[in-house]
Amino acid sequence: SRLPALSGGVDGATAAARTSSRSPSTWVAVPAGGLGVWGANVLAIVCAGRAIGAPIPLAAAAAAWSLGSMAGVASGTPGGAGTTEAVAIVPMIAMGVTRADALTTILLARGIQYAGAILLGGGSLVSLRSVFRPVRPRP
Repeated sequence: SRLPALSGGVDGATAAARTSSRSPSTWVAVPAGGLGVWGANVLAIVCAGRAIGAPIPLAAAAAAWSLGSMAGVASGTPGGAGTTEAVAIVPMIAMGVTRADALTTILLARGIQYAGAILLGGGSLVSLRSVFRPVRPRP
């Protein structure tokens, strides 16, 4: 197994996190990955706005994603569903986007985000299944 420490569940995951946090490359990779995810989500909002003919300013998209995602995490709903969208439209409206365009843009952007997550997750699952064969107990 490539990740033997993870096979022990939560204790293994905690030990793996401690080990990886000692590596200086992790100190760069984690913030860079977070910035990449944030940027991709902001870009999804900008692209969704353009797709419906409502140009969304970059500042509005950045504020919408930042505030919406924080609210979604704090809400405890799966994937922040509902809460993220409700909060995300507020800064967009405050920056001059119409209510209808803000809501349509956010719903389309969230669809893009979920589709991307499903495609990446599904692809990862397929590739991991080929790497990690299930261990069958002996009779």
